[in-house]
Amino acid sequence: MVADAGLMVRVGGVDFVGATRPDDWRKGAFLITRAGLDGWEDGVDVRQQAVEYSMSNGSYDLAPRLASRVVQVTGKALAPDPVTLGWMRSKLSGLGARGEQMSVEVTMNGCTSWARCRLGAKPQFTDTGRRSGVCEGDFVVQLWCPDPRKFGERKVFSGRSVQVFHRGNFDASPTIQVRGALSGGYTVSSSDGRTFRVTEALTSSQVHTINTSTGVLRVDGSAVFGSVTSADLLKVAPGTTPTFTVTSGATLTVPVYDTFI
Repeated sequence: MVADAGLMVRVGGVDFVGATRPDDWRKGAFLITRAGLDGWEDGVDVRQQAVEYSMSNGSYDLAPRLASRVVQVTGKALAPDPVTLGWMRSKLSGLGARGEQMSVEVTMNGCTSWARCRLGAKPQFTDTGRRSGVCEGDFVVQLWCPDPRKFGERKVFSGRSVQVFHRGNFDASPTIQVRGALSGGYTVSSSDGRTFRVTEALTSSQVHTINTSTGVLRVDGSAVFGSVTSADLLKVAPGTTPTFTVTSGATLTVPVYDTFI
């Protein structure tokens, strides 16, 4: 196994490393290579439904959708003794076993990105029987990311009118916070022509949050329905620099993650 010193995968409190120093593996280490990380650097499968014309040739032109992301981590567990190797096997067996949502964080080429995931299949661990200088086991961990997007650096833009951007390759969906005092509601507009109109009064003690993935408005964390009259989803496309503007009397805080597929 050729070490990759710039590679690290962290999920559920377990670190999988591309290279390890002797002092590290003597405590127990999960070693991987880039070839042992599958499904992270590539795109994802496309879901496409073909609905044929009943009285003509061909099919309706329906936009495809992206499938979930499946990530597989394969490598070797290194330990100084059988007891430590057994403990490592137990640790891997419990990864995501409660069905909880986890975060998988990958560092390579000096950049770190992450995604939300759950356990995708039973973790596999095989003791190779090697006992010469180091105890060794082979492992496979599969993760399922229902949202195929990966996220990188976070930038925060603040003001009444803000120009936003990110360095990813897919649409970013920021969660916008609105503060101020406007009894008649407000409008958040984008320079690309999209608008989000709210009739709910905004008070100085409140924080309104707009989820631009779903169009849901929250006031101090609680969802509010019936107070949005226009709910365009204010996306930030890759390679663009749209400007978001809110009604005078309010200010915006717009955190944007570098977003990848």
